[in-house]
Amino acid sequence: MNTHRFHVWTIGCQMNVAESTAITLALRKHGLSAVASMDDADLVILNSCTVRESAEQRVQGQLSLLAARKRRDPDLMVALTGCSVEPDLAAMEQKLPMVDFFSVPARSTISSASSRPRRWSACRWSTTP
Repeated sequence: MNTHRFHVWTIGCQMNVAESTAITLALRKHGLSAVASMDDADLVILNSCTVRESAEQRVQGQLSLLAARKRRDPDLMVALTGCSVEPDLAAMEQKLPMVDFFSVPARSTISSASSRPRRWSACRWSTTP
C-alpha cells in the first residue's frame, strides 16, 4: 500500500505550533506519514502568520517555491491555514492559485479551491485508516 506523505510548515505563535501538532496527529490517524522535508511530501500544509511583516514574507516565499514545484509536479497538494487566510475565500483562490485547500482560523472546516478542477481523484486521499 502506498502511504501518502505530508509536511507541516509552521511559523508564528504558540497557537500555530499547537494547531500544527493537532493537524499532524489527525493526518497520522488517517494513515498519512509525516516527512521532515517539504520536498518529500505529497501534501504540504503551511500554517501561516501575518503578525510580523517578516513572517508574512516567509509565507509568500514558501508559496512561491511551492508554485514552482507544482508546475513540475501537478499532483502536489498545498493547504494554507493560519492568519494569512482571509475570510473571503474566493479572493484567496484568485490571489493564491497554487493553494488547493484553505482553512480559516477558528473554524473547524477546510475549504477546497473548488472552482479549480481537481487534480486528484477522491480515492487518492481516502480518510479511512
